Amino acid sequence: MCIRDREYQDTKDALLAKSPDFWLDNAGKYQALAMAELVALLYKEGHGQAWGLAYELAEHSAVGQIDILLQSKTRLAVLDIWAEKKGCWALARLWLQSAVKGRTEDGGEALKAAVTVDLERLAVLEVKAGDTAAARLKFEESRSIQEGVLAQFGSTPERLLEKTFTLSRLADLDVKAGDAAAARLKFEECRSIQEGVLIQFGPNLHRLHNKAVTLERLANLDREAGEPSAARLKYEESLSIREGLLAQFGATP
Repeated sequence: MCIRDREYQDTKDALLAKSPDFWLDNAGKYQALAMAELVALLYKEGHGQAWGLAYELAEHSAVGQIDILLQSKTRLAVLDIWAEKKGCWALARLWLQSAVKGRTEDGGEALKAAVTVDLERLAVLEVKAGDTAAARLKFEESRSIQEGVLAQFGSTPERLLEKTFTLSRLADLDVKAGDAAAARLKFEECRSIQEGVLIQFGPNLHRLHNKAVTLERLANLDREAGEPSAARLKYEESLSIREGLLAQFGATP
């Protein structure tokens, strides 16, 4: 059940109440932490108040002191909202850069996975800001870490599909730069990985959907290259997958 406006105000008042005596030296930081936690709670509930509170948090005097203290899900919720507002991009970059810098490359799988998430969020912000060269560097760094994880810990469907997401984003940058050949190579690699995952681990909604999307990207390249027959085959295969998903799992937005 969603938090109602009155419940939201009650929760906010409780979280942002005056700190006890032992918190007085860090009252501003404590308040900012409470705001971030409330943002995450509201965001999870889909409550519109999350956006206003997240933008209010961005103006808080202690916002630069709390990022390393937040749980990952709380930090990511705040960053998701900040990514939607240009005025918050610089602050989002600082949080993400701090997170990447604060982790060592010799950590375990979970730590490396967290680094790739932050690198890719940084890359998306660079794309939004129009700096595709900086975005490419971050996506490439993320891909390098993913390759290391696969080599060190072995293949799982999650690790392989994360790699395809990064490859797709790099391919999108190639398309934007007018390098259709480079984009095709990456999308073909995505398709190969996706088909391997389906064979080895079996189909599910997300795996089939991802393959359908990749087929459509490749079909777009065929169409742009003046190869309508090749494009039609891929569009039809993608459509067949999507119709199967609708039949098996029902309609979703």
